[in-house]
Amino acid sequence: LSLNAVKAVIDKFVAATEKAYQEAIKTLYLIGLANGTLYASFQLGYMVVLLFGSYLLYSHVRQSGCDPSRTVPSNPPCNPDAAGVLGALIGVMFAAVTLPQISIGIEAFTDARAACYPAIQAIKRKVGEDEAISSTQKVRRASEYL
Repeated sequence: LSLNAVKAVIDKFVAATEKAYQEAIKTLYLIGLANGTLYASFQLGYMVVLLFGSYLLYSHVRQSGCDPSRTVPSNPPCNPDAAGVLGALIGVMFAAVTLPQISIGIEAFTDARAACYPAIQAIKRKVGEDEAISSTQKVRRASEYL
C-alpha cells in the first residue's frame, strides 16, 4: 500500500465501525429501561417491607410497651421484633436477586444439553454403523436429550 491509500482505508474503517456501532447500541435504550425498572421494583419492595414492618413494630411498642430489640429482660419482646423486620428485608432482597437467575440457569442447562448432542452421538457410535441418517432422525434423536 502506498501512503496515499491510508486515508481511504481509514475512512472505510470508520464507516464500517460506525455502522456496527449503531447496530450494537440499538437495544441499549431498552436494556437501560429494563435495568431502571428492576432497580425501581427493588426499591419499592424494600420500602414496603421496611415501612410496614416499622409500622407493625411501632404499633406494638405503643400498645404494649414491648422491647423491639429483645435486650431488656424485664420487658417482653415484641412480635415482630427488629430482627424479624430486618430478616424480612433480607429475604425480599435475596428473592429479588435470585428469581431472575432461575430462567437463565434453565436456559443454560438446556443449551448445554443440546450442544452435547454431537458428543453423545460420537460416544454411542459403534464400529460399522451406517452413518447415513436422515435429518429427521437426527432431530428426533436430539429431542430425546432435551
